[in-house]
Amino acid sequence: MANYIREQLLNKFEFLNYGHALEILNEAFPDEWQEIQDCLEQLVISIDDITSAGGNETAIPKKFDDF
Repeated sequence: MANYIREQLLNKFEFLNYGHALEILNEAFPDEWQEIQDCLEQLVISIDDITSAGGNETAIPKKFDDF
């Protein structure tokens, strides 16, 4: 997976590869794959984000809206 995912992301998240998805993303959609990795590098989810009540929308989806 190190050929397709940046090292800092491999240290931050657990990745699984089904049906050669990483290879397909890397070869067929390289710009989009780089954009996804850029967003994941910026993503920070805290314990408070996970445990706090959200009402209609928790803080986690709002973090994705900022991308």
